[in-house]
Amino acid sequence: MNSKLLLGRAGIECELNQDITKIVRYASQADENSLYVDVYHQDEFVVQALAQGAVVLSEKTIPGCLLVDNARRVLSELVQIFYDFPHQKMKMIGVTGTCGKSTVVHLIRNCLKNQNRECLCVMTGQVLVHDEVIHTRNTTPDALFLVPLMRKCLDEGIDTVVMEVSSEAYALWRTEGLYFDMLIGTTIASDHLDSHKTIENYREVKKKILSMSKPGGVVLL
Repeated sequence: MNSKLLLGRAGIECELNQDITKIVRYASQADENSLYVDVYHQDEFVVQALAQGAVVLSEKTIPGCLLVDNARRVLSELVQIFYDFPHQKMKMIGVTGTCGKSTVVHLIRNCLKNQNRECLCVMTGQVLVHDEVIHTRNTTPDALFLVPLMRKCLDEGIDTVVMEVSSEAYALWRTEGLYFDMLIGTTIASDHLDSHKTIENYREVKKKILSMSKPGGVVLL
């Protein structure tokens, strides 16, 4: 996709006309056909990506970079555009809560398998596709991991995603742009107050997650 077209669709002015074949967050992966998004705010990585010919987005005013206000949010938005919004063509089921998320995801996956329906299954530490296990570092990986995988699954005929949606992922914009046909809330307890400080803040994040529904979507509590 042309860089001017891609960034223009996200509301970012760009006069560069480069062919973009990948979006990256690591400077070591950057080249003249890549869009590098500076989510780690490291000047040396930005300089490296520029030297390697990438189109670079950063929250800092650095010569040669395009300025954005929130690199993580923009990364999620651009990945959705680049892969043509696969989640819009899939049945999306999200599960959030302090406890029980993985159990609920497993139960739904088993129900679907009993109906001979495959799904992309995303839960703490792993992603399941068919019988393949892909290990991950987060409960909810970011768009740069998930969206290409959704596109691959959709192209292979898998049209359902069942995934955990953590409050940390929401706060770090990993789920930006995703909307769900069904959202399930399990429990809210005081396990994650190191991140949210108060139980009231934690509840508010969960409310925001449970509002990420498609038109006509269902929320179960």
